Amino acid sequence: MSDKKTRGTRTRRRTNYRPWLKLLIRLLILSVIALAVFLLVRNWRQIAPISFLDWYDQTVGNVEAGQGYPYTLDGDSVVDMAEVSPHLVVLDGSSVRFFTDDAACVAERSHSFADPTLHTAGDYVLITEVGGSRFQLETRRETVLASEIKNRKIYAGDLAADGTMAFVLNSSSQSFLSEVRVVNAEGKVLLEYQSSKFLLNDIALSPDGESVAVTGTTAEDGVLKSAVLVITLEDKQVKEYTGLEVLLHNVSYLSDTVILAVGDREVWTISSEDAQLSKTDCDGVVPVGYTSTPSLACVALRRDGATDAGTAWLFDKAGAMVKQVDYTGELRSVSSREDEVILLTDTTLYELTTAGVRKKMTIPSDALFAAFYGDKPMVLTFGELKRLQE
Repeated sequence: MSDKKTRGTRTRRRTNYRPWLKLLIRLLILSVIALAVFLLVRNWRQIAPISFLDWYDQTVGNVEAGQGYPYTLDGDSVVDMAEVSPHLVVLDGSSVRFFTDDAACVAERSHSFADPTLHTAGDYVLITEVGGSRFQLETRRETVLASEIKNRKIYAGDLAADGTMAFVLNSSSQSFLSEVRVVNAEGKVLLEYQSSKFLLNDIALSPDGESVAVTGTTAEDGVLKSAVLVITLEDKQVKEYTGLEVLLHNVSYLSDTVILAVGDREVWTISSEDAQLSKTDCDGVVPVGYTSTPSLACVALRRDGATDAGTAWLFDKAGAMVKQVDYTGELRSVSSREDEVILLTDTTLYELTTAGVRKKMTIPSDALFAAFYGDKPMVLTFGELKRLQE
């Protein structure tokens, strides 16, 4: 009898307790769902896939659906363009725009820079005001950072895939000539370096984010002297590579330790790992265009005074010149993506790799820029953006 009473009592207790437990669990589940929905709605532009964001803005938002290319555009106003997958980014004198594969302009951010330049890496777009003090870091989703380096002028900039930015600045003191400043996407300063010896003019960030390379010039006994300075961000150690009677004007990384610098009469390859510098004489031809990725670099050259033909030098990621390709026509633009190059003249578009010419296409006579976008090149003319069909 006692056993039956005990079991009965236990049964009744469980029966009285379970409704409250079930209600509590349901309330907790509803609270979690409500919180998740709240956070999703509040932050969905930051966490939604880019393709869904584009679709949503065209379907629900105020973005007009794309009608495909060609897209009417004032080519004279465009400063530069580049692919930031899955978008084509176009910078003009007053804004930067993000276009989709069907020519929908899904984002447009204004700027008031007198002389803007465009850098792209990863998902990021950097607009700098050359000769001014302002810069904007953008993505398709948002303006990540809009800032000003007060009382300074920006001479050159570069951008890494994680949003880290590097700048060459003028001097704020008579004690040095130029400054290097590296900041992350939140605006935190990672490096400040003042050069009292060289007037700096170009800058590049290493792919691993551990160092920065800058080109600069000075005079030594009345002779022009150029240098590439390689500065580590962590300990600010500086390696210096110099040469006489050459003016360096472009620098980039081909790998974490291989650097290519282009001058008016020489191309330098530097291995910072073993401190080796090799120089290639341009031998009477003049560099007129340059582009690079962490996989290859292309230097476009022509004979001094000539405009109707030239040669492209292609370098692999080890810094070795692996191919020379002749091109015809006046150079209009040169751009790159991963291990391929687009070289545009007034008559022809060349797709190049380190193996040589992959493709050659006739282009409109008023073509101004060309860039990779998806599987077909995008060409900007005076009046429109258009895909180049084979």
